[in-house]
Amino acid sequence: MPFCLITFLLILILAVPIRADSILSLPDAIKMAQEHSFTVQASRFGLKAAEYDLRAARASRYPTLSLNATGFYIDKLQEIDALPVAMEIGSHENYQADFGLSFPIYTGGKLGGLIGAARAMVDIESYEYEAQKMAVAFQCRRAWFNFNMRQRLVNSAEASLERIRIIRENTINLYQNGLADSVDILETELAYENVREQLLQMENDLSNAATALAVLTGIGSGTEIELPLDIPEPDNSIMDYRNLLIDTDSLSRPELKKISYQIQSAEQQVRMKQSGYFPSLTGFGRYSIGKPNRDIFDAEWNDYFSAGIVLNWGFNLGRKDRHAVVSAKQRLLSVRTSYLAVEEKLLFEAETALENILYAYKQYELSKRKYIITGHKFRLAREKQKAGGLTVNRLLEMESEYSAAEQIYFVSQLKYYINESYFLYAIGSDKIYGGF
Repeated sequence: MPFCLITFLLILILAVPIRADSILSLPDAIKMAQEHSFTVQASRFGLKAAEYDLRAARASRYPTLSLNATGFYIDKLQEIDALPVAMEIGSHENYQADFGLSFPIYTGGKLGGLIGAARAMVDIESYEYEAQKMAVAFQCRRAWFNFNMRQRLVNSAEASLERIRIIRENTINLYQNGLADSVDILETELAYENVREQLLQMENDLSNAATALAVLTGIGSGTEIELPLDIPEPDNSIMDYRNLLIDTDSLSRPELKKISYQIQSAEQQVRMKQSGYFPSLTGFGRYSIGKPNRDIFDAEWNDYFSAGIVLNWGFNLGRKDRHAVVSAKQRLLSVRTSYLAVEEKLLFEAETALENILYAYKQYELSKRKYIITGHKFRLAREKQKAGGLTVNRLLEMESEYSAAEQIYFVSQLKYYINESYFLYAIGSDKIYGGF
């Protein structure tokens, strides 16, 4: 195949917009958004770091093996002249190697507090990770439903444009038969242009909604997003929400669990600070080999082994340990108060979301009935107008009323699911990761 033809085909392929391989369902969109989210990825890395910090803290209980080796040369040595024969002290060439093994025996609770704080930090990062995943799922649900709503509004405007086109053709026929005048034709033309203007705005809103969903899910900007054609209408399951009593037990938000482990971490910090009141005991064993090592008069290699216990107990005259303990206790009280504040805030958000979802369902039922009524009314009016028993202006008013009712119906249906997403997020329900 000629090179120019291959180049032409490549350009043609790149120029064609990429279509979605399959319909983007809500669970798939949420999964893609979580995989793409940088905040979720950062939280996952933070969790891994906390897990390794815990391993490092636990390793503090294990013995520590150390090696200290030196080598140096001295040009002048000290001499002892009091003896019959003058003797040099030390050696010109010095070599020393110390192998040590130390292990904690008692730390006053410092190690236990360190490990406990690290363990609590793993749980903190774990629930921070869950909180970020839930937040991304909530954002994706809103973007997905908003895109679906904008798509339905565009479809509704296109259907309205088609209805007005038919009315315009009928009006032209009536005009040709002397049953309509030029004003009627102008009225249909104006109505047609008004709907075209609305459609232009709705298409722009749809494009913005598609961009927002593409950014959240990591889909390329050139990808055409296709959503499921049908969304189930809200049913009587709303009664489950109506009968739900909002209290602290009904909240499963990761933020609350995260703060509960922050409280545990603060408690361990208090324990660590209180360890300053107590002594620490460290056991050790040491093997030393060198030249001249212990015998400073014999410049030969020799070694020895030693073992023992080290007691360390100090007191700061400025009551440093006392101030550190009080500070840690105040931080503990601060975190506990923060828990109550967050709990109160989440309860308020959950109760508000519950009221909004109940209102959204009532609004949906009302808009559905109005949509059905205006639909029947418009169809009867169109037949009446064809027979010459209704003015064109009045029919256009009914078409506008029917289009508005249709759009409100579509919006109310999607707004119900958006409000439901707020409610699911407010109480921390796992349903927020799924579909309907």
